[in-house]
Amino acid sequence: MPRRNKSKNPFGLINERVVLNPLWLTVSEASKIMGANNKTVRRAIQDNLVKYKIVGERYFIETRSLLILIFSRTKLINKFNEIGLGQYVEKWRNEEALKKPKSPAEKLGEKILANNQISGVGQNSGAE
Repeated sequence: MPRRNKSKNPFGLINERVVLNPLWLTVSEASKIMGANNKTVRRAIQDNLVKYKIVGERYFIETRSLLILIFSRTKLINKFNEIGLGQYVEKWRNEEALKKPKSPAEKLGEKILANNQISGVGQNSGAE
C-alpha cells in the first residue's frame, strides 16, 4: 500500500520535478520572502534543510527548496503569510479577478441590474 503524503506542500510532487534553470536567492532575499530572520535561513542551511551553493563567500538558496521548507512547518507558513511574500497573494488574486474578462452571463446580469435601477423596477414608490 503506498504511503500517503501528509505534508502541506501545495506544490504536489515538487521534490521529484527537475528544474533546468533554478532560481537562486541570497540569504537576505530568502529571509524576506519567508518573513523570517537571516538566522532562520542560515540555520536551515546548517541543518541541510534547503539546497544551497556557495559562490565566493556568499550563500545562495534554491527557491524550490525554500518553498518546500516554508510549507513543511506551520510556524513558517504563518510567517510567510503574515510578514513574508504571502501577505500580498490575496491582493494579487483580487487584482487578477478585476482584470479577468467578464462572461456573457455576467455582462447580461449587469445590464439587467442597470436597467432595473434606471426604470425603478423592484423599488418601493412609496405610494402605498
